[in-house]
Amino acid sequence: MEIVLKSSSPRRKELLTNMGYKFEIKTFDVDETFDKNLSITDNVKALGLKKATVNKEEDYGKILIGCDTIVYFDNKVYGKPKDYNDAFNMLKTLSGRMHYVASGLAVIYKDKIYNDVIISKVYFKNLSDEDIKNYIDSGECFGKAGAYAIQGIGNNLVDHYEGSLNNIIGLPTERLDEILFDIYKDDVIDWIKNYFDENGKGCKAIVGISGGTDSSVVAALCVKALGKENVVGVLMPNGYQHDIDVSKKLVDFLDIKYHEINIKNPVDELNELIEEEFNKDPNDVDAYKTNTPSRIRMTTLYGICALYGGRVANTCNLSEDYIGYSTKFGDSAGDFSPISAFTKTEVRKLGKALGLPDLFVNKIPEDGMSGKSDEEKLGFTYDVLDKYIRLGICEDLNIKERIDYLHKINLHKIEPMKAYKKWN
Repeated sequence: MEIVLKSSSPRRKELLTNMGYKFEIKTFDVDETFDKNLSITDNVKALGLKKATVNKEEDYGKILIGCDTIVYFDNKVYGKPKDYNDAFNMLKTLSGRMHYVASGLAVIYKDKIYNDVIISKVYFKNLSDEDIKNYIDSGECFGKAGAYAIQGIGNNLVDHYEGSLNNIIGLPTERLDEILFDIYKDDVIDWIKNYFDENGKGCKAIVGISGGTDSSVVAALCVKALGKENVVGVLMPNGYQHDIDVSKKLVDFLDIKYHEINIKNPVDELNELIEEEFNKDPNDVDAYKTNTPSRIRMTTLYGICALYGGRVANTCNLSEDYIGYSTKFGDSAGDFSPISAFTKTEVRKLGKALGLPDLFVNKIPEDGMSGKSDEEKLGFTYDVLDKYIRLGICEDLNIKERIDYLHKINLHKIEPMKAYKKWN
């Protein structure tokens, strides 16, 4: 989904970039005159919408973002200072006092319109005339609403703030993220509906339920798209599973039909057959021990899928796919993949947009076999990985090299099978 930022502000551009989004910038001249019949906050809300709305027909189908940010105190708006004296008077007035920073944020996607006002409070220190003059001499105050930049030297003028820092800088990123993931959530739901209309009308979605974030989000998306009566959960412990109760709480929360198939017997029987043939315990080989239960789980899912005449949901996310943290023909298989375009961090945001309880959204990721979390096994956190995927930034060079290595050697898991071609 393409994003258009309707702003020339370098600060908004930087903030949106740091959120991990790719976007284009389009700017238009907009009359920013306040309506005297509206309050300050209603005016800034209207301005944000006005900016997002300009030429919206031209960009229909794209996500359009408009934002306007103001500083106000005692029912007076403090814009960008005209000159040295104007800047001095503004800062002198705000010295030792609390003022408000309000952003009118508007997001338009097709026929959906989100329009909010986000307010932060900023408390200035008691500033001497010399403090104010020194700051103005730095030149940073010019071109800034309220004559200061909290993200720069102007931070020295501030005692503390309440609310969103990024809102004070110029873009309420927290609220924007909520809006964007509400849009993404609805778009994925529509995508699932379309998939089943085209590839299995009337079929049921078969979802392997681990109780983790990914399977919880995929199951919830399918329920929203198809109705709870058309989603079947499958719990597949391998013997004892310490957190199976979380899986059961999820299917209860979603109110979907489920089956529990313990895969211990087929896993053990296959181990015995291979051990007889090779005269060694196959579980001594990590690749076998780690991947075999996952492949038997996928076989189980497709077995149940055949009985229902359904479609199996893939529950892998972009973070796992990027480094190959999945089993080929195991959990990486499936008929449709709703969350493979989202990093682990983003899947959590989808979960929040779906209204899933924290128990499912922020459950520590683990494979259920090794006794370790994903992050312990990988040697780095999903936060680090996701930042590298979206921004290309990884401060630790050793971790960067490991991520690059894992990505390269595991590409075969997500690429089409290599096939000989008789003719070019």
